[in-house]
Amino acid sequence: MFTAYAAPISGTVEITNSRDAAVRKHKDYTGVVVWLETADRAPSSPPTPKRVQMIQRDKRFNPHVIAVPVGSTVAFPNFDPIFHNAFSSFSGQPFDVGLYPPGTSRSVTFRRDGVVRVFCNIHQTMSAIIVVVKTPWYAVTNAQGGYQIAGVPPGDYRLRVFYERAPAGGPFPSREWWRRALRGFLFDSLVITRSVEGARSRTSSPKTPPSGRD
Repeated sequence: MFTAYAAPISGTVEITNSRDAAVRKHKDYTGVVVWLETADRAPSSPPTPKRVQMIQRDKRFNPHVIAVPVGSTVAFPNFDPIFHNAFSSFSGQPFDVGLYPPGTSRSVTFRRDGVVRVFCNIHQTMSAIIVVVKTPWYAVTNAQGGYQIAGVPPGDYRLRVFYERAPAGGPFPSREWWRRALRGFLFDSLVITRSVEGARSRTSSPKTPPSGRD
């Protein structure tokens, strides 16, 4: 009998031909959301909801991009000395927490998957992204474009990508499927290239730990 082990999936995303000068100059690849869906679209175990903060400070939402599983609650604490608001009227889950004073917070629970674009109705320059996913396997890239998704069981997966400055139509599926050996000896390595405002994702997965036999 062979035992298959869960293992981390790691990779990097590079954004090329960006319209954002900061991305081009500093090579800052923060804020690309990647997640895995089972290839046959069969429902996996429900992800565990989380409680996450997206703070308001200096008239900014921070972090600018977060990813959470369905059922999670996001708090919007106001650390500025002025009133703030958080709302979304786009696809995803529309909401409006109303105006609230400094030193207080409002929360929203996201009960369906989708991309939620968040704004403040009294500060037009404030915006943020919440990507709500139906899977426990997701990550947001760091400044170097790196990400790691922990605890992925052996199986076939589709890698999904969201980047807020991508052309209309995202999130974008990869052109290839994640292939991982069912016997748990070796996870395939795969280079995924997909144009998402010129974004390229190089993804790899390590060998599993030694398998057990009975």
